[in-house]
Amino acid sequence: MQLLRGGWPSGKVHARNLEHAHALDTDGFVFRGSKPGDAASVTALVRAHLTGVPDFAYARSDGAVVVEAPGGGVVGVAVVRASLSPEQNVVVQVRALVTAPPHRNRGVASLALGVIPQVLGPDLVPQVIFGNASSAHAAFFQRNGFDVLQPGEKLDLGAHTAALVPDTPFDTWFVRSS
Repeated sequence: MQLLRGGWPSGKVHARNLEHAHALDTDGFVFRGSKPGDAASVTALVRAHLTGVPDFAYARSDGAVVVEAPGGGVVGVAVVRASLSPEQNVVVQVRALVTAPPHRNRGVASLALGVIPQVLGPDLVPQVIFGNASSAHAAFFQRNGFDVLQPGEKLDLGAHTAALVPDTPFDTWFVRSS
């Protein structure tokens, strides 16, 4: 795989996420796992603010990190789908990562990515987290510890890539292995 950008080291990402977490907690933001009643607000947020996925729907097989602003209301989300590889490794696809415009540039999306393993729980520790986005967002994913592939480069997760990696409208893959 040819990289456009190599991910930051985990210690640097962790330190940055702690800064974001402290500031967002002080301001009253809440990060939590999704609940069945979140489907409509998660779907609406993604459709409104993520270009290229007009028919996005939060599926029963999805999970999410949901971010609520002070006073309520979903203002950020990382929608994920966990699968088991044939080797029985947990592989997590980030299907959507969105922050409502008034709350951007505060670390909401970075922290949502960072807490995915905690939201999945101790039985689903991911060996690989991956997703795709526009290459314009490569630096964001690099700062969050993901390797970013060259635009158009195919993601290779081994012999069963076709079963684990969906077709997408975006040109760049991001991936982090533990």
